[in-house]
Amino acid sequence: GVETDHVTAQEIISRVCKSSPIFEAFGNAKTARNDNSSRFGKFIQLQFVLEPEDASINAGRVIPYTDLVGSKCTTYLLEKSRVVHHAETERSYHIFYQLLAAPTNVKRAYFDGFENMTVEDFAFLAGGGAGGANFDDDEESWHATCAALKLFKMDGEHLTELMQALIIVLQLGNLRFDEEEAVGTIISSKVELEAISKMTGLAPMELEASLTSKLLRTPGGSDDIYVKMSVEASQEARDALAKDVYAAVFHSIVESMNEFTSFDEDSLTGGQSVGHISLLDIFGFENFSVNRFEQFCINYANEKLHNKYVHDNFDMVKEEYEEQGIDLYDFALVDNSSVLELLEGKGGLISSLNEECLRPQGTAENFVLKNKTHHKDSKRLIDRKLHQKTEFGVLHFASPVEYDAAGFLERNMDRISDDLAACAAKMKNRFIRTEFERLLAGRSKDVTEAISPNKKRARSYVVEKFREQLHVLMDAMMGSRTRYIRCIKPNSEMIPKLLDHNTTMYQLQCSGLITAIQISRESFPSSLSYGFILSRYTMLIDDEESQDAVLAAQGVSDDEDAATAMREQVKRLLASWLLPLAKRNRDGSCTLPFACGRTKVFFKPGGQERLEYLRRTYFGKFASVIQKHARRQTAVRSFQLKKRNALALQSFGRMVIARQRLLTSCVAVTTLTAWYRGAVASSSYRESKNAAIQIQSVLRGCAGREVATCIRMQNAATSLACWMRCNTAVQITNGLRRERAATKLQSLARRRSAIIESRARSTFVQRENAAIKIQSVARVLPARLNYGKSLYAVDVLQRAVRHMQQMGILKRNLSALASKARANNKLAMIQSDMEAAKKAGEDANAALESRNAMLLEMEELMRNMADEMEALRERNQELENTVEVKEQVNRELASRLEKSEAGALKTRSRVAELQKINESLAKKVFEFKGENTQMRRSYQNKNMQLNHKLTVAEKKLETIEAARDAQVAGLKDDLKEQQKVAAQESAALRQEKDLVETRRQTDMAKAAKELKDTQESHHAYLKQIMEVLEKTQTAREEEAKRINEELKNIRKKKNDQIVALHHDIQRLKSQQEAPPVSQERVDLIRSKFETEAESRRRRSAQVDDVVQDLYRLADATQPEDVGGLISDSVELLHHLYRIEEDSHCKNDLKCIESIEIYTETVKPDESITKLKNRLLDTLEQVKTLQGQVEELKPCKRCAAIDARIASRSAAVGM
Repeated sequence: GVETDHVTAQEIISRVCKSSPIFEAFGNAKTARNDNSSRFGKFIQLQFVLEPEDASINAGRVIPYTDLVGSKCTTYLLEKSRVVHHAETERSYHIFYQLLAAPTNVKRAYFDGFENMTVEDFAFLAGGGAGGANFDDDEESWHATCAALKLFKMDGEHLTELMQALIIVLQLGNLRFDEEEAVGTIISSKVELEAISKMTGLAPMELEASLTSKLLRTPGGSDDIYVKMSVEASQEARDALAKDVYAAVFHSIVESMNEFTSFDEDSLTGGQSVGHISLLDIFGFENFSVNRFEQFCINYANEKLHNKYVHDNFDMVKEEYEEQGIDLYDFALVDNSSVLELLEGKGGLISSLNEECLRPQGTAENFVLKNKTHHKDSKRLIDRKLHQKTEFGVLHFASPVEYDAAGFLERNMDRISDDLAACAAKMKNRFIRTEFERLLAGRSKDVTEAISPNKKRARSYVVEKFREQLHVLMDAMMGSRTRYIRCIKPNSEMIPKLLDHNTTMYQLQCSGLITAIQISRESFPSSLSYGFILSRYTMLIDDEESQDAVLAAQGVSDDEDAATAMREQVKRLLASWLLPLAKRNRDGSCTLPFACGRTKVFFKPGGQERLEYLRRTYFGKFASVIQKHARRQTAVRSFQLKKRNALALQSFGRMVIARQRLLTSCVAVTTLTAWYRGAVASSSYRESKNAAIQIQSVLRGCAGREVATCIRMQNAATSLACWMRCNTAVQITNGLRRERAATKLQSLARRRSAIIESRARSTFVQRENAAIKIQSVARVLPARLNYGKSLYAVDVLQRAVRHMQQMGILKRNLSALASKARANNKLAMIQSDMEAAKKAGEDANAALESRNAMLLEMEELMRNMADEMEALRERNQELENTVEVKEQVNRELASRLEKSEAGALKTRSRVAELQKINESLAKKVFEFKGENTQMRRSYQNKNMQLNHKLTVAEKKLETIEAARDAQVAGLKDDLKEQQKVAAQESAALRQEKDLVETRRQTDMAKAAKELKDTQESHHAYLKQIMEVLEKTQTAREEEAKRINEELKNIRKKKNDQIVALHHDIQRLKSQQEAPPVSQERVDLIRSKFETEAESRRRRSAQVDDVVQDLYRLADATQPEDVGGLISDSVELLHHLYRIEEDSHCKNDLKCIESIEIYTETVKPDESITKLKNRLLDTLEQVKTLQGQVEELKPCKRCAAIDARIASRSAAVGM
């Protein structure tokens, strides 16, 4: 942005925004209606640099670019009188209270001794009752004000001098004036005078002389005379000096802020210009119970602003209506020109006030009388018979205001004497010295100028200066576009979120908004020319001939007669169109919502909107017809497009269906041809097959005889194998017998070890139960001890509570006795006074009789109180007896805690009742004390003696309490000793428990050793059995080899058969024309497979029987090593069987696959389903056997033997 003296626009914006705390501190104060009321007017002018018009056009911007470069503030009519005086519920300016709330070290730096001063130490601040009670944030506001001042380089020495000037203002208010006969008026407060002299740098005598005397200059100027002033005049001079000093400080701060924020408009170059946005924050209309000079000036400013508001909003409208010849609302209700004429016109109130100030003997009474006489015909000046000589009223635009002119002249002149101003110009404070030097320079300039004395003096008056400032402000506002913002106060109680409708409406009425709204309702916000109405709304005419006539009239509008006819026709048309909006008056007439002028038609709210609604309705009706045809055309085009697409899709679909039918026909023809060729080929195949069968029968006969020979040899080998198996079974049976004997031995050994182990377990359980009982006893003993201790502690606490209650009762008894003694002493003194009065004479007999009667009543009252006190003592004694009985019961029934708690509750209830009785007695004693307060004052000495005795009694009670505390401490020590004994007993029990645990572990170690010895003997026996089983295993392995060789031969034969069958199937496939295989052949093959499956099932059943026998042997064999060995043997046999079955299953699967391939053409579903079911049954049986074998797992002890047997079985399988 644009920079000014290296200060960016952001810094300027920050300074403008953060200047608010300064204005609030120095210009705002608490009033009866607002806690933060602005007591001055403020006009802030924001300065913007506008870019050249050519640059904005080249950049394509309609609105030129702007940059904030500065601001300037002008203030109006600071309320200086608030510095020296304010109402009881109000405060002075915030800065004074913030200064007093500053930190102590900061206040000490400003002035020595100022750190201990408060609001009450200053006469200018202590006059009100609002002090600072509700402003706890003054210290926080002080820091915010200092931070804002620092932003404008007002810190350090500059800030110190600023605050010292404020302290001087406060100290001036503490000066007191007295009048002496010889000397005249003097300053009696010498300490305050010395303090001010020290701060200002002036001599005390010089300052006192300037405040108590004034200089009278002779016409020649040779002989100047100093005249002593009265006390009142000296006080007025002091107040004037304080007000001018504060005003000088305020204006100096504003000028300093303007120096830092204002922009030099002459420094612009390159076609740039400066624009302004101004903000006027000025006081609102004021009307108090007593209105002074300040309210007169404030309301005068509001009249000027209201006149500007009326000019902006109503004058131009009024001129237009008058030009068009339209009668409208009476604008005199908002026009305040007559008020301004009364205030500032020739011979007005302001001129009259200035003239009265120029007169040497001018008074407020003359001012009021002159104006009432001169303006007696004015409706704006109020003159009532009950007015005082200084009272008058003005009928403002907002409301009538009654003014009290007392003090108007003094506040208007507001001029301190030249010698007092010269004295202030000598002060060392820079703020005060600079401003007063400027003031003296201005006065000397007025002397040198050739202006009449009256004009010179009139220029220095406050109201004249204020009027000139207002004229400058109005001129600035006239050249700008003005926007108005009304600030409405929601309620008078200053409560948040509360709206008082009466207060709000009163403020709206005072601001003139209600009247403006009424005028706006009666006015016409919009207007149109006749030609525009005809051109825009002609289509609303229903008759075509009328439309043509209107168009013809519009074309000849230059003629006056034609224009008149056109106006009449427009009026008639509007009346018909806007008739629904017409308002019916009370007299029966109708008011149309429009008015016809010379060249325009003016519409009330809703009139033009009604015409636009009719026009939109008309066009909407025809637009719907146009839209209907447009939608029809769109729908037709869309239908035609969809029809073409549908036809294309249908043709393509028909083509696909026809092609599919053609392909189906071709396939059918091919199938028929294939069936025919198959039939021919099958007949040829049957012939070839029959020939082949005859040849095969011969060859198979030869082969069958060879097979029979082989079967006989196999049967012989089977007989030999059976004999060998018999011998082996005998050997196995003998081995089993030996194993059974070993099993019996093992069972006997295990029985013995089990008996030993059960005995050891029973011993361990008995010892464990004993240890548990000991532990339970050990746990119960501390609980019982704690229970007893808690009972004892409860007893001690109850006794302590009862002791405290007894002490309270004793104290109350002592206080009652003391009050009784005081009353007795007072009665004795009264009796002595009465006797003295009797000796004085017979004239006082009546008084004595009344006194005696009063004494008798008081004695009777005291006797009643004594009786009540005795009854209280008796009740307290009964309570003590009851407490003792309860204590004995608690000691005897310590084990029954619930009963003791019930007794305690009863005791508490009784204590509560006694406390209530004591409270009622205390109230009665307090009432008696209130009645005899004056009597107590005369006998304070005797009461002091009684108080001394009470103090001694209280000390005795304290000693008793100390003894009781010592007793409680002793009881606590006893409890600690008992806890130590219990800890020792629990430690002994723990040691005994450890001994039992050690013995148990020793017994367990012995039993474990015995079990280990038994296991070692069992392992030695098992080694012998393992050697026998290894020999048996060798024989079994040899037998398994032989069986494996036989299985290989059988597998080879089956493989050859399967290969032959494959060749047959391949040959059958290659001969497509051969006849189909007969059902007999298929049944023969199926029977063979069923026979082989049946033989496999029988072998599987035999293997299962052997496996079950071996399992039973493994279960009966002990120890676990033998069982593991037998399990390994079973797993080996099952592995061999699984190898054989896997080979058969593989061959069967291959055969089934070949048969499936062939039988698909004959009976695919039946044959395949049967074969698959059989194969699945076989596979399920194999899986079941595998699962049973996998469940038999060897023990961990024989892992090495299992590995050796597994390697051997793998070798056999190879």
